[in-house]
Amino acid sequence: MKTPLFEIRSSPWKLRYTVDWNGSFNVTVKGAVVVNQDLSAGQVYENYVYDVPGPVHFSVVSAPANGHWTLSVVENPSTPTPSP
Repeated sequence: MKTPLFEIRSSPWKLRYTVDWNGSFNVTVKGAVVVNQDLSAGQVYENYVYDVPGPVHFSVVSAPANGHWTLSVVENPSTPTPSP
């Protein structure tokens, strides 16, 4: 399944996502894998996406047919600082 096309103007940007099942979830943007992990229902996950600006859409590659998911983008997030 693909989302509608939208514009990303920053890099990095933060992807937040949640699902309503326990198990595998795989999402790509412009052919780049941005989510590929086992998730727990109701938990909120985040990761930073680098070097993928411009007009994009999400492709949900792996999710249950009856599963519900939410994806949101935060542009210009504060970049995480590595711990010492």
